[in-house]
Amino acid sequence: MAALRPLNTAFASLERILGVRLVLALAIAGALAAPAGAATHANGVDVSHYQGLINWAQVAGSSYRFTFAKASEGVTLVDATYPVNRAGAEGMGLRFGAYHFGRPSGTGPATITASAIAQADHFIGIAQPQAGELPPVLDLEATGGLSPTNLAMWTSAWMDEVKARTGVSSFIYASPNFWKDKLSNTAAFALGGYRLWVAHWTSGTSPLVPASNWGGLGWTFWQWTDCAKVPGFLNCVDGDRYAGPDPGPLAIGTYATGPPATSVPPTIVGSAKVGTVLSAVPGTWGGGKPVSFTCQWEQCDAAGANCVPISSATGETYKAAAADSGHALVAVVSASSTGGTAVAASPPTLAVGSGGSGSVTRPVATTAPSIVGTVVAGQQLTASVGTWTGSPTSFAYQWQRCDASGTSCAAIPGAVSSGYTLTPGDIGATLSLVVTATGGGGSQAATALATGLVAAAAVPAPVPGSLAAVAGQAGAVSTADSRATVTWQPGAVPDGATVTLVPGERAPALKGTGVVLGVSGATILPWPVDIAFAAAPPAGSVIGYSTDGVVWRPA
Repeated sequence: MAALRPLNTAFASLERILGVRLVLALAIAGALAAPAGAATHANGVDVSHYQGLINWAQVAGSSYRFTFAKASEGVTLVDATYPVNRAGAEGMGLRFGAYHFGRPSGTGPATITASAIAQADHFIGIAQPQAGELPPVLDLEATGGLSPTNLAMWTSAWMDEVKARTGVSSFIYASPNFWKDKLSNTAAFALGGYRLWVAHWTSGTSPLVPASNWGGLGWTFWQWTDCAKVPGFLNCVDGDRYAGPDPGPLAIGTYATGPPATSVPPTIVGSAKVGTVLSAVPGTWGGGKPVSFTCQWEQCDAAGANCVPISSATGETYKAAAADSGHALVAVVSASSTGGTAVAASPPTLAVGSGGSGSVTRPVATTAPSIVGTVVAGQQLTASVGTWTGSPTSFAYQWQRCDASGTSCAAIPGAVSSGYTLTPGDIGATLSLVVTATGGGGSQAATALATGLVAAAAVPAPVPGSLAAVAGQAGAVSTADSRATVTWQPGAVPDGATVTLVPGERAPALKGTGVVLGVSGATILPWPVDIAFAAAPPAGSVIGYSTDGVVWRPA
Protein backbone atom coordinates (compact mmCIF):
# COMPACT_ATOMS: atom_id res chain seq x y z
CA MET A 1 0.00 0.00 0.00
CA ALA A 2 1.19 3.47 -0.79
CA ALA A 3 1.94 4.48 2.79
CA LEU A 4 4.26 1.53 3.25
CA ARG A 5 6.50 1.48 0.21
CA PRO A 6 9.66 2.47 2.11
CA LEU A 7 9.37 -0.84 4.00
CA ASN A 8 8.97 -3.10 0.96
CA THR A 9 11.55 -5.79 0.35
CA ALA A 10 13.93 -5.68 -2.59
CA PHE A 11 11.75 -8.17 -4.42
CA ALA A 12 8.66 -6.03 -3.87
CA SER A 13 10.59 -3.01 -5.13
CA LEU A 14 11.49 -4.95 -8.25
CA GLU A 15 7.81 -5.82 -8.70
CA ARG A 16 7.00 -2.11 -8.46
CA ILE A 17 9.62 -1.19 -11.07
CA LEU A 18 8.32 -3.82 -13.44
CA GLY A 19 4.76 -2.68 -12.80
CA VAL A 20 5.62 0.93 -13.65
CA ARG A 21 7.41 -0.12 -16.82
CA LEU A 22 4.36 -2.11 -17.83
CA VAL A 23 2.10 0.88 -17.24
CA LEU A 24 4.36 3.09 -19.35
CA ALA A 25 4.41 0.54 -22.13
CA LEU A 26 0.65 0.28 -22.15
CA ALA A 27 0.29 4.05 -22.07
CA ILE A 28 2.53 4.36 -25.12
CA ALA A 29 0.36 1.78 -26.83
CA GLY A 30 -2.73 3.80 -25.88
CA ALA A 31 -4.25 0.91 -23.96
CA LEU A 32 -3.75 1.55 -20.26
CA ALA A 33 -6.11 -0.88 -18.53
CA ALA A 34 -6.40 -3.59 -15.93
CA PRO A 35 -4.93 -7.01 -16.79
CA ALA A 36 -6.84 -9.41 -18.98
CA GLY A 37 -9.86 -11.02 -17.41
CA ALA A 38 -10.87 -7.89 -15.48
CA ALA A 39 -14.43 -8.11 -16.78
CA THR A 40 -15.08 -11.09 -14.51
CA HIS A 41 -13.98 -9.23 -11.38
CA ALA A 42 -15.11 -6.12 -9.54
CA ASN A 43 -12.53 -3.32 -9.68
CA GLY A 44 -11.49 -1.29 -6.66
CA VAL A 45 -8.79 0.90 -5.15
CA ASP A 46 -7.11 1.25 -1.77
CA VAL A 47 -6.26 4.67 -0.41
CA SER A 48 -4.63 6.63 2.39
CA HIS A 49 -3.58 10.21 3.03
CA TYR A 50 -0.99 9.82 0.25
CA GLN A 51 -3.75 10.16 -2.35
CA GLY A 52 -4.82 13.59 -1.10
CA LEU A 53 -8.22 14.88 -2.18
CA ILE A 54 -10.25 12.29 -4.11
CA ASN A 55 -13.26 12.91 -6.34
CA TRP A 56 -15.31 9.86 -5.39
CA ALA A 57 -18.08 10.69 -7.86
CA GLN A 58 -15.61 10.24 -10.71
CA VAL A 59 -14.28 7.01 -9.17
CA ALA A 60 -17.78 5.55 -8.92
CA GLY A 61 -18.61 6.78 -12.40
CA SER A 62 -15.68 4.80 -13.79
CA SER A 63 -17.14 1.44 -12.74
CA TYR A 64 -15.10 1.04 -9.56
CA ARG A 65 -17.11 -0.89 -6.99
CA PHE A 66 -15.13 -0.92 -3.75
CA THR A 67 -12.33 0.70 -1.79
CA PHE A 68 -10.27 0.04 1.30
CA ALA A 69 -9.00 3.04 3.24
CA LYS A 70 -6.24 3.22 5.80
CA ALA A 71 -7.60 3.95 9.28
CA SER A 72 -4.67 3.44 11.63
CA GLU A 73 -1.08 2.34 12.09
CA GLY A 74 0.65 0.95 15.15
CA VAL A 75 -0.86 2.03 18.47
CA THR A 76 -1.08 5.80 17.97
CA LEU A 77 -1.13 6.85 14.31
CA VAL A 78 -4.43 7.81 12.70
CA ASP A 79 -4.94 8.50 8.99
CA ALA A 80 -6.61 11.91 8.98
CA THR A 81 -8.26 11.27 5.61
CA TYR A 82 -10.08 8.15 6.81
CA PRO A 83 -13.43 9.76 7.74
CA VAL A 84 -13.40 11.88 4.57
CA ASN A 85 -12.68 8.89 2.35
CA ARG A 86 -15.28 6.81 4.14
CA ALA A 87 -18.01 9.40 3.70
CA GLY A 88 -17.06 10.10 0.10
CA ALA A 89 -16.84 6.48 -1.02
CA GLU A 90 -20.00 5.34 0.74
CA GLY A 91 -21.85 8.44 -0.43
CA MET A 92 -21.16 7.37 -4.01
CA GLY A 93 -22.30 3.79 -3.39
CA LEU A 94 -18.90 2.08 -3.24
CA ARG A 95 -18.38 -0.83 -0.88
CA PHE A 96 -16.04 0.42 1.81
CA GLY A 97 -13.62 -1.27 4.18
CA ALA A 98 -10.87 -0.18 6.58
CA TYR A 99 -7.32 -1.45 7.01
CA HIS A 100 -4.72 -1.23 9.76
CA PHE A 101 -1.02 -1.12 9.03
CA GLY A 102 0.52 -3.45 11.58
CA ARG A 103 3.66 -2.56 13.52
CA PRO A 104 4.44 -5.87 15.27
CA SER A 105 6.57 -5.70 18.40
CA GLY A 106 7.37 -7.57 21.59
CA THR A 107 10.12 -9.64 23.15
CA GLY A 108 8.16 -12.63 24.39
CA PRO A 109 4.69 -14.19 24.22
CA ALA A 110 3.11 -11.78 26.72
CA THR A 111 4.44 -8.54 25.20
CA ILE A 112 3.88 -9.79 21.64
CA THR A 113 0.26 -10.60 22.48
CA ALA A 114 -0.21 -7.29 24.29
CA SER A 115 1.18 -5.37 21.29
CA ALA A 116 -1.26 -7.07 18.92
CA ILE A 117 -4.27 -6.54 21.19
CA ALA A 118 -3.40 -2.87 21.73
CA GLN A 119 -3.14 -2.29 17.97
CA ALA A 120 -6.39 -4.13 17.29
CA ASP A 121 -8.15 -2.01 19.91
CA HIS A 122 -6.64 1.16 18.42
CA PHE A 123 -7.87 0.14 14.96
CA ILE A 124 -11.41 -0.62 16.13
CA GLY A 125 -11.57 2.69 17.96
CA ILE A 126 -10.67 4.58 14.77
CA ALA A 127 -12.26 2.43 12.05
CA GLN A 128 -15.48 1.55 13.90
CA PRO A 129 -16.53 -1.09 11.33
CA GLN A 130 -20.22 -0.91 10.53
CA ALA A 131 -22.77 -3.38 9.21
CA GLY A 132 -22.80 -3.28 5.41
CA GLU A 133 -19.09 -2.47 5.17
CA LEU A 134 -16.36 -4.86 4.10
CA PRO A 135 -14.52 -6.79 6.83
CA PRO A 136 -11.45 -5.21 8.47
CA VAL A 137 -8.01 -5.86 7.01
CA LEU A 138 -4.63 -6.34 8.70
CA ASP A 139 -1.90 -4.99 6.41
CA LEU A 140 1.27 -7.01 6.99
CA GLU A 141 4.41 -5.50 5.51
CA ALA A 142 6.59 -5.05 8.61
CA THR A 143 7.92 -7.67 11.03
CA GLY A 144 9.25 -5.57 13.90
CA GLY A 145 12.16 -7.99 14.00
CA LEU A 146 9.92 -10.90 15.02
CA SER A 147 10.69 -14.44 13.93
CA PRO A 148 8.14 -16.22 11.71
CA THR A 149 6.75 -18.05 14.74
CA ASN A 150 6.40 -14.88 16.79
CA LEU A 151 5.02 -12.89 13.86
CA ALA A 152 2.36 -15.57 13.41
CA MET A 153 1.60 -15.29 17.14
CA TRP A 154 1.24 -11.51 16.81
CA THR A 155 -0.98 -11.82 13.74
CA SER A 156 -3.20 -14.40 15.40
CA ALA A 157 -3.63 -12.22 18.50
CA TRP A 158 -4.62 -9.21 16.35
CA MET A 159 -7.15 -11.22 14.36
CA ASP A 160 -8.56 -12.85 17.51
CA GLU A 161 -9.07 -9.51 19.24
CA VAL A 162 -10.92 -7.98 16.29
CA LYS A 163 -13.13 -11.06 16.04
CA ALA A 164 -13.78 -11.10 19.80
CA ARG A 165 -14.90 -7.48 19.72
CA THR A 166 -16.87 -7.46 16.46
CA GLY A 167 -17.68 -11.08 15.67
CA VAL A 168 -16.12 -10.51 12.23
CA SER A 169 -13.21 -12.43 10.70
CA SER A 170 -10.66 -10.00 9.26
CA PHE A 171 -8.73 -10.30 6.01
CA ILE A 172 -4.95 -10.41 5.72
CA TYR A 173 -3.07 -8.26 3.20
CA ALA A 174 0.40 -9.51 2.27
CA SER A 175 2.63 -10.11 -0.72
CA PRO A 176 3.55 -13.68 -1.68
CA ASN A 177 7.22 -13.10 -0.88
CA PHE A 178 6.51 -11.52 2.50
CA TRP A 179 4.31 -14.44 3.49
CA LYS A 180 6.84 -17.00 2.35
CA ASP A 181 9.90 -15.31 3.86
CA LYS A 182 8.51 -13.72 7.02
CA LEU A 183 5.79 -16.21 7.99
CA SER A 184 7.35 -19.42 6.65
CA ASN A 185 4.49 -19.77 4.17
CA THR A 186 2.18 -20.97 6.94
CA ALA A 187 -1.29 -22.17 5.93
CA ALA A 188 -2.63 -21.91 9.49
CA PHE A 189 -4.59 -18.71 8.85
CA ALA A 190 -6.13 -20.06 5.66
CA LEU A 191 -7.16 -23.22 7.50
CA GLY A 192 -8.64 -21.00 10.21
CA GLY A 193 -10.96 -19.43 7.64
CA TYR A 194 -9.19 -16.07 7.26
CA ARG A 195 -9.22 -14.82 3.67
CA LEU A 196 -6.37 -13.25 1.70
CA TRP A 197 -5.90 -9.92 -0.02
CA VAL A 198 -2.76 -10.66 -2.01
CA ALA A 199 -0.39 -7.93 -3.19
CA HIS A 200 1.21 -9.09 -6.44
CA TRP A 201 1.84 -6.46 -9.10
CA THR A 202 1.70 -8.18 -12.45
CA SER A 203 0.10 -7.90 -15.89
CA GLY A 204 -0.79 -11.58 -15.74
CA THR A 205 -4.31 -12.87 -15.44
CA SER A 206 -3.80 -14.16 -11.90
CA PRO A 207 -1.47 -13.51 -8.96
CA LEU A 208 0.93 -15.75 -7.12
CA VAL A 209 -0.86 -17.00 -4.00
CA PRO A 210 1.18 -18.21 -1.00
CA ALA A 211 0.43 -21.00 1.48
CA SER A 212 -0.57 -23.60 -1.13
CA ASN A 213 -3.04 -21.31 -2.85
CA TRP A 214 -4.10 -20.10 0.59
CA GLY A 215 -5.15 -23.53 1.75
CA GLY A 216 -7.09 -24.11 -1.46
CA LEU A 217 -9.24 -21.01 -0.93
CA GLY A 218 -7.31 -18.86 -3.41
CA TRP A 219 -7.24 -15.07 -3.31
CA THR A 220 -10.28 -12.99 -2.39
CA PHE A 221 -8.88 -9.54 -3.19
CA TRP A 222 -5.88 -8.88 -5.41
CA GLN A 223 -3.82 -5.70 -5.51
CA TRP A 224 -2.61 -6.09 -9.08
CA THR A 225 -0.78 -2.75 -9.45
CA ASP A 226 0.49 0.19 -7.44
CA CYS A 227 -0.16 2.60 -10.31
CA ALA A 228 -3.63 2.41 -11.79
CA LYS A 229 -4.87 5.48 -13.64
CA VAL A 230 -8.31 6.10 -12.18
CA PRO A 231 -10.48 9.19 -12.78
CA GLY A 232 -10.87 11.17 -9.57
CA PHE A 233 -7.22 10.83 -8.48
CA LEU A 234 -4.51 13.39 -9.19
CA ASN A 235 -1.91 10.63 -9.48
CA CYS A 236 -1.92 6.88 -9.92
CA VAL A 237 -3.32 4.72 -7.13
CA ASP A 238 -3.20 1.10 -6.00
CA GLY A 239 -5.52 -0.95 -8.19
CA ASP A 240 -7.44 -3.89 -6.73
CA ARG A 241 -9.75 -6.61 -7.85
CA TYR A 242 -12.32 -8.80 -6.11
CA ALA A 243 -12.63 -12.46 -7.11
CA GLY A 244 -16.19 -12.05 -8.31
CA PRO A 245 -18.54 -9.47 -9.79
CA ASP A 246 -19.58 -7.87 -6.47
CA PRO A 247 -17.96 -7.98 -3.00
CA GLY A 248 -21.34 -7.26 -1.42
CA PRO A 249 -21.80 -10.82 -0.08
CA LEU A 250 -18.69 -10.30 2.08
CA ALA A 251 -20.21 -7.31 3.87
CA ILE A 252 -20.52 -7.30 7.64
CA GLY A 253 -23.99 -8.42 8.65
CA THR A 254 -26.24 -6.81 11.22
CA TYR A 255 -24.55 -6.94 14.59
CA ALA A 256 -26.06 -9.18 17.24
CA THR A 257 -27.89 -7.51 20.09
CA GLY A 258 -28.27 -8.27 23.77
CA PRO A 259 -25.76 -8.58 26.59
CA PRO A 260 -22.41 -10.29 25.97
CA ALA A 261 -22.08 -13.98 26.88
CA THR A 262 -18.75 -15.73 27.23
CA SER A 263 -18.14 -18.85 25.16
CA VAL A 264 -14.35 -19.22 25.55
CA PRO A 265 -13.01 -17.92 28.87
CA PRO A 266 -10.23 -15.34 29.20
CA THR A 267 -6.67 -16.61 29.44
CA ILE A 268 -3.32 -15.28 30.63
CA VAL A 269 -0.09 -15.26 28.61
CA GLY A 270 3.28 -15.22 30.34
CA SER A 271 5.25 -16.81 33.15
CA ALA A 272 4.04 -16.18 36.69
CA LYS A 273 7.31 -14.80 38.03
CA VAL A 274 8.12 -11.66 39.99
CA GLY A 275 9.03 -8.86 37.58
CA THR A 276 7.54 -10.63 34.54
CA VAL A 277 4.84 -9.05 32.39
CA LEU A 278 1.62 -11.01 31.96
CA SER A 279 -0.99 -10.30 29.30
CA ALA A 280 -4.73 -10.96 29.50
CA VAL A 281 -6.54 -12.34 26.45
CA PRO A 282 -10.27 -11.57 26.75
CA GLY A 283 -11.54 -14.83 25.25
CA THR A 284 -14.49 -15.29 22.91
CA TRP A 285 -17.91 -13.81 23.51
CA GLY A 286 -21.34 -14.23 22.00
CA GLY A 287 -24.25 -11.85 22.40
CA GLY A 288 -24.24 -8.17 21.53
CA LYS A 289 -21.60 -6.68 19.24
CA PRO A 290 -19.48 -4.63 19.04
CA VAL A 291 -18.13 -5.24 22.51
CA SER A 292 -15.40 -3.56 24.54
CA PHE A 293 -13.27 -5.09 27.27
CA THR A 294 -11.84 -3.95 30.57
CA CYS A 295 -9.64 -6.02 32.85
CA GLN A 296 -9.14 -6.27 36.61
CA TRP A 297 -6.23 -8.35 37.88
CA GLU A 298 -6.76 -10.23 41.12
CA GLN A 299 -4.42 -11.84 43.63
CA CYS A 300 -5.51 -15.24 44.94
CA ASP A 301 -4.15 -17.84 47.31
CA ALA A 302 -1.70 -20.39 45.92
CA ALA A 303 -4.56 -22.66 44.86
CA GLY A 304 -6.30 -19.90 42.91
CA ALA A 305 -9.10 -19.29 45.44
CA ASN A 306 -10.03 -16.37 47.73
CA CYS A 307 -9.16 -13.77 45.10
CA VAL A 308 -9.14 -10.01 45.74
CA PRO A 309 -8.66 -7.14 43.25
CA ILE A 310 -5.18 -5.65 42.96
CA SER A 311 -5.28 -1.88 43.32
CA SER A 312 -4.81 0.00 40.02
CA ALA A 313 -4.17 -3.25 38.09
CA THR A 314 -6.74 -2.59 35.39
CA GLY A 315 -4.74 -2.74 32.18
CA GLU A 316 -4.32 -5.38 29.50
CA THR A 317 -0.97 -6.28 31.06
CA TYR A 318 0.30 -6.70 34.60
CA LYS A 319 3.83 -7.05 35.96
CA ALA A 320 3.93 -9.51 38.83
CA ALA A 321 5.22 -7.78 41.97
CA ALA A 322 7.11 -9.08 44.98
CA ALA A 323 3.86 -8.94 46.95
CA ASP A 324 2.40 -11.52 44.55
CA SER A 325 5.03 -14.13 45.39
CA GLY A 326 3.35 -17.37 46.41
CA HIS A 327 -0.03 -16.20 45.10
CA ALA A 328 -1.88 -17.17 41.94
CA LEU A 329 -3.18 -14.41 39.67
CA VAL A 330 -6.48 -14.13 37.82
CA ALA A 331 -7.61 -11.75 35.08
CA VAL A 332 -11.29 -10.78 35.38
CA VAL A 333 -12.61 -9.43 32.07
CA SER A 334 -15.73 -7.28 31.80
CA ALA A 335 -17.34 -7.24 28.37
CA SER A 336 -19.73 -4.39 27.56
CA SER A 337 -22.05 -3.80 24.62
CA THR A 338 -25.12 -1.65 24.16
CA GLY A 339 -27.12 -4.59 25.54
CA GLY A 340 -25.34 -4.81 28.87
CA THR A 341 -22.22 -6.06 30.63
CA ALA A 342 -20.99 -9.53 31.56
CA VAL A 343 -17.96 -10.73 33.50
CA ALA A 344 -15.71 -13.79 33.12
CA ALA A 345 -12.48 -14.79 34.84
CA SER A 346 -9.43 -16.58 33.52
CA PRO A 347 -8.18 -19.77 35.14
CA PRO A 348 -5.62 -18.88 37.82
CA THR A 349 -1.93 -18.89 37.02
CA LEU A 350 0.49 -21.03 38.93
CA ALA A 351 1.66 -19.47 42.18
CA VAL A 352 4.00 -16.57 41.38
CA GLY A 353 7.63 -17.54 41.87
CA SER A 354 10.88 -15.63 42.00
CA GLY A 355 12.28 -14.24 38.77
CA GLY A 356 14.81 -16.16 36.75
CA SER A 357 16.22 -16.71 33.31
CA GLY A 358 14.52 -20.05 32.76
CA SER A 359 12.34 -20.17 29.65
CA VAL A 360 8.83 -21.61 29.78
CA THR A 361 6.24 -21.65 27.03
CA ARG A 362 2.51 -21.17 26.99
CA PRO A 363 0.61 -24.45 26.52
CA VAL A 364 -0.43 -25.19 22.94
CA ALA A 365 -2.80 -27.98 21.91
CA THR A 366 -1.14 -30.26 19.36
CA THR A 367 -4.14 -32.58 19.37
CA ALA A 368 -7.48 -30.89 19.97
CA PRO A 369 -9.72 -31.89 22.87
CA SER A 370 -12.49 -34.32 22.06
CA ILE A 371 -15.79 -35.51 23.49
CA VAL A 372 -16.50 -39.15 24.29
CA GLY A 373 -19.98 -40.56 24.84
CA THR A 374 -23.41 -41.17 23.35
CA VAL A 375 -25.36 -38.04 22.44
CA VAL A 376 -28.71 -39.05 23.92
CA ALA A 377 -30.50 -37.22 26.72
CA GLY A 378 -29.55 -38.67 30.10
CA GLN A 379 -26.19 -40.00 28.96
CA GLN A 380 -22.88 -38.65 30.25
CA LEU A 381 -20.27 -37.12 27.98
CA THR A 382 -16.62 -37.16 29.02
CA ALA A 383 -13.84 -34.76 28.07
CA SER A 384 -10.57 -35.88 26.55
CA VAL A 385 -8.13 -32.99 26.97
CA GLY A 386 -6.05 -33.83 23.89
CA THR A 387 -2.28 -33.39 23.89
CA TRP A 388 -0.41 -30.20 24.76
CA THR A 389 3.04 -28.71 24.68
CA GLY A 390 4.16 -26.38 27.47
CA SER A 391 3.77 -28.97 30.26
CA PRO A 392 0.34 -27.89 31.56
CA THR A 393 -0.29 -28.66 35.21
CA SER A 394 -4.06 -28.21 35.25
CA PHE A 395 -7.07 -28.11 32.96
CA ALA A 396 -10.34 -26.21 33.20
CA TYR A 397 -13.52 -27.17 31.35
CA GLN A 398 -16.49 -25.30 29.93
CA TRP A 399 -19.23 -27.20 28.11
CA GLN A 400 -21.13 -25.36 25.39
CA ARG A 401 -24.54 -25.81 23.80
CA CYS A 402 -24.41 -25.11 20.05
CA ASP A 403 -26.77 -24.86 17.11
CA ALA A 404 -27.31 -27.76 14.74
CA SER A 405 -24.27 -26.79 12.65
CA GLY A 406 -22.02 -26.62 15.73
CA THR A 407 -20.85 -23.09 14.88
CA SER A 408 -22.87 -20.84 17.19
CA CYS A 409 -22.20 -21.86 20.79
CA ALA A 410 -22.89 -20.51 24.27
CA ALA A 411 -21.47 -21.62 27.59
CA ILE A 412 -23.75 -23.81 29.72
CA PRO A 413 -23.85 -22.24 33.20
CA GLY A 414 -22.26 -24.46 35.82
CA ALA A 415 -21.06 -27.09 33.32
CA VAL A 416 -17.39 -26.83 34.28
CA SER A 417 -16.29 -30.37 35.14
CA SER A 418 -14.71 -33.01 32.92
CA GLY A 419 -18.04 -34.80 32.56
CA TYR A 420 -21.47 -33.56 31.51
CA THR A 421 -24.85 -35.29 31.62
CA LEU A 422 -27.08 -34.42 28.69
CA THR A 423 -30.39 -32.83 29.64
CA PRO A 424 -33.76 -32.41 27.92
CA GLY A 425 -32.63 -28.86 27.11
CA ASP A 426 -29.88 -30.28 24.88
CA ILE A 427 -32.22 -32.26 22.62
CA GLY A 428 -31.89 -31.04 19.03
CA ALA A 429 -28.67 -29.14 19.77
CA THR A 430 -25.01 -30.12 19.52
CA LEU A 431 -22.46 -29.95 22.33
CA SER A 432 -18.93 -28.61 22.32
CA LEU A 433 -16.24 -28.22 24.95
CA VAL A 434 -13.55 -25.64 25.70
CA VAL A 435 -10.51 -26.96 27.55
CA THR A 436 -8.13 -24.41 29.07
CA ALA A 437 -4.65 -25.66 29.92
CA THR A 438 -2.52 -23.81 32.46
CA GLY A 439 1.24 -24.16 32.87
CA GLY A 440 4.29 -22.14 33.74
CA GLY A 441 3.96 -20.02 30.58
CA GLY A 442 0.33 -19.07 31.12
CA SER A 443 -2.94 -20.55 29.91
CA GLN A 444 -4.52 -21.24 26.56
CA ALA A 445 -7.87 -22.61 25.42
CA ALA A 446 -8.70 -25.14 22.73
CA THR A 447 -12.13 -26.21 21.53
CA ALA A 448 -13.40 -29.69 20.73
CA LEU A 449 -15.37 -30.39 17.59
CA ALA A 450 -19.11 -30.33 18.20
CA THR A 451 -20.99 -33.57 18.67
CA GLY A 452 -23.84 -34.74 16.49
CA LEU A 453 -27.38 -33.69 17.31
CA VAL A 454 -28.52 -34.75 20.76
CA ALA A 455 -31.41 -37.22 20.49
CA ALA A 456 -34.25 -37.83 22.92
CA ALA A 457 -34.04 -40.96 25.04
CA ALA A 458 -36.32 -43.81 24.05
CA VAL A 459 -39.55 -43.69 26.06
CA PRO A 460 -40.62 -47.06 27.54
CA ALA A 461 -44.15 -48.46 27.60
CA PRO A 462 -46.24 -46.64 30.23
CA VAL A 463 -46.77 -48.07 33.70
CA PRO A 464 -50.31 -47.64 35.13
CA GLY A 465 -50.67 -45.40 38.16
CA SER A 466 -47.16 -44.49 39.29
CA LEU A 467 -43.43 -44.91 38.62
CA ALA A 468 -40.21 -43.78 40.28
CA ALA A 469 -37.91 -41.79 37.96
CA VAL A 470 -34.62 -43.57 37.22
CA ALA A 471 -31.40 -41.65 36.55
CA GLY A 472 -30.51 -41.49 32.87
CA GLN A 473 -33.80 -42.99 31.72
CA ALA A 474 -37.02 -41.67 30.23
CA GLY A 475 -40.28 -42.71 31.86
CA ALA A 476 -44.01 -43.00 31.24
CA VAL A 477 -47.07 -43.36 33.48
CA SER A 478 -50.70 -43.81 32.39
CA THR A 479 -53.97 -43.59 34.27
CA ALA A 480 -55.56 -46.91 35.16
CA ASP A 481 -58.30 -46.28 32.59
CA SER A 482 -55.74 -45.23 29.90
CA ARG A 483 -57.41 -41.87 29.35
CA ALA A 484 -54.04 -40.08 29.64
CA THR A 485 -50.30 -40.77 29.67
CA VAL A 486 -47.46 -38.62 31.02
CA THR A 487 -43.92 -39.05 29.63
CA TRP A 488 -40.64 -37.40 30.54
CA GLN A 489 -37.04 -37.26 29.42
CA PRO A 490 -34.11 -38.00 31.75
CA GLY A 491 -33.54 -35.09 34.11
CA ALA A 492 -37.01 -33.57 33.80
CA VAL A 493 -38.11 -35.36 36.97
CA PRO A 494 -35.77 -35.62 39.99
CA ASP A 495 -34.11 -39.02 40.23
CA GLY A 496 -36.08 -41.24 42.58
CA ALA A 497 -39.17 -39.00 42.63
CA THR A 498 -42.47 -40.85 42.14
CA VAL A 499 -44.71 -39.70 39.32
CA THR A 500 -48.43 -40.46 39.66
CA LEU A 501 -51.26 -39.93 37.19
CA VAL A 502 -54.80 -40.74 38.36
CA PRO A 503 -58.32 -39.79 37.19
CA GLY A 504 -60.00 -36.92 39.00
CA GLU A 505 -60.58 -33.19 39.18
CA ARG A 506 -59.47 -32.56 42.74
CA ALA A 507 -56.71 -30.07 43.50
CA PRO A 508 -53.95 -29.97 42.55
CA ALA A 509 -55.21 -30.97 39.13
CA LEU A 510 -54.52 -30.06 35.53
CA LYS A 511 -57.54 -27.85 34.95
CA GLY A 512 -60.33 -29.39 32.92
CA THR A 513 -58.41 -32.53 32.00
CA GLY A 514 -59.94 -35.02 34.41
CA VAL A 515 -56.53 -36.19 35.65
CA VAL A 516 -54.39 -35.41 38.68
CA LEU A 517 -50.60 -35.35 38.17
CA GLY A 518 -48.23 -35.64 41.10
CA VAL A 519 -44.44 -35.58 41.47
CA SER A 520 -43.30 -36.47 44.98
CA GLY A 521 -41.18 -33.82 46.64
CA ALA A 522 -41.35 -31.39 43.71
CA THR A 523 -43.50 -28.45 42.74
CA ILE A 524 -41.11 -26.99 40.15
CA LEU A 525 -39.34 -28.96 37.44
CA PRO A 526 -36.41 -27.78 35.29
CA TRP A 527 -37.92 -29.09 32.04
CA PRO A 528 -41.48 -29.88 30.94
CA VAL A 529 -43.11 -33.28 30.81
CA ASP A 530 -45.62 -34.28 28.15
CA ILE A 531 -49.21 -35.44 28.67
CA ALA A 532 -51.13 -37.17 25.90
CA PHE A 533 -54.84 -37.95 25.99
CA ALA A 534 -56.72 -40.80 24.35
CA ALA A 535 -59.44 -38.30 23.41
CA ALA A 536 -59.18 -34.56 22.90
CA PRO A 537 -59.44 -32.76 26.27
CA PRO A 538 -62.05 -30.04 26.77
CA ALA A 539 -61.29 -26.55 25.50
CA GLY A 540 -59.42 -24.44 28.03
CA SER A 541 -57.67 -27.40 29.63
CA VAL A 542 -54.23 -26.78 31.15
CA ILE A 543 -52.03 -29.56 29.81
CA GLY A 544 -48.44 -30.23 30.83
CA TYR A 545 -46.03 -27.83 32.46
CA SER A 546 -45.70 -24.15 31.73
CA THR A 547 -42.47 -22.75 30.33
CA ASP A 548 -41.74 -20.83 33.54
CA GLY A 549 -41.06 -24.11 35.34
CA VAL A 550 -44.28 -24.32 37.39
CA VAL A 551 -45.36 -27.95 37.61
CA TRP A 552 -49.07 -27.24 37.54
CA ARG A 553 -51.61 -24.49 37.97
CA PRO A 554 -54.20 -25.13 40.68
CA ALA A 555 -57.78 -25.59 39.46
